Amino acid sequence: MNCGTILDGWVLVQQGKVRHGLAQIREGIAAHESTAGPLIQPWFHALLAEALGRAGEVETALETLDRALATVERSDERWCEAELYRLRGEMSLHSGPRQGRRRGRSRTPEAAAEVCFWSAIESARRQGAKSWELRAATSLSRLRQQQGRVKEAREALADIYGWFSEGFDTSDLRAAKSLVTELS
Repeated sequence: MNCGTILDGWVLVQQGKVRHGLAQIREGIAAHESTAGPLIQPWFHALLAEALGRAGEVETALETLDRALATVERSDERWCEAELYRLRGEMSLHSGPRQGRRRGRSRTPEAAAEVCFWSAIESARRQGAKSWELRAATSLSRLRQQQGRVKEAREALADIYGWFSEGFDTSDLRAAKSLVTELS
């Protein structure tokens, strides 16, 4: 039932009932962690982070994603690693400057996001996870488009979009097609 509670909460968030859905996700995760351990935990934390982002709690969302990525490293449960990095990139775009890896240099939110999007793409490619790769490439392309790097934006997305031969009614492929068309 914990999984159902988490997913019901996520649906509530998608319907705009963010606070109620967020509380339900947290309740479900707490119950899941007390009974099931780390299995599927990174994905549940991805759902929580997305809900936190919608609630405007970007820093908490980033911390949640960092914990989820640490769990991925410990457990080697990598099936949703690409989505965790993609979400981290999206959240980074809504945060202030982040500390860089070297000697405390600040990184712009855009630079931090780009690193995350590339990490997501690389993770998806290692797994042959084309849907995760498409989502990450779409996020990277949107960022590049906002930066005025239109040619690079189209290149980042066109190849992976062209790989698909079915499923064009899914929201991810519709979004990618719309962006590719807009960038043409």
